[in-house]
Amino acid sequence: MSFLDKRWLLSQTTNDWLRNTVVKRRGVTAKEWYGETNIVIASGGGKKQPDANSLCLHFDIPSKGGGETTIKIFIPPQDFPTLLALMSEADSDATIKAMADELQYQICARDSSSSDNQSTQIPNGSKEAA
Repeated sequence: MSFLDKRWLLSQTTNDWLRNTVVKRRGVTAKEWYGETNIVIASGGGKKQPDANSLCLHFDIPSKGGGETTIKIFIPPQDFPTLLALMSEADSDATIKAMADELQYQICARDSSSSDNQSTQIPNGSKEAA
């Protein structure tokens, strides 16, 4: 399946599981990090978020008294450049490829939606769907 096919499938939902992301924690005095979960859900543009344009990461970790604690991290658009810069520091080739693929998808999606909404002028002055 091509990136564009995968990206289209992702666009059909507002949530996606970050399959390679791991959440770890440690106490302030602990020497080691402990793995808590690898189920991290990312969502964007949801109405339930403090900022409809925020990226939201959420996950559950075991709570001290038993049960689970849900944690949500809201990242506003003002912090996107920082994330992008840090991603580039971590792996510039992977970041450039991911951004290029996403931009290609966005351009194709825009072109597709604009051609669906475009109309053409016919000689008598009325409009006809393209």
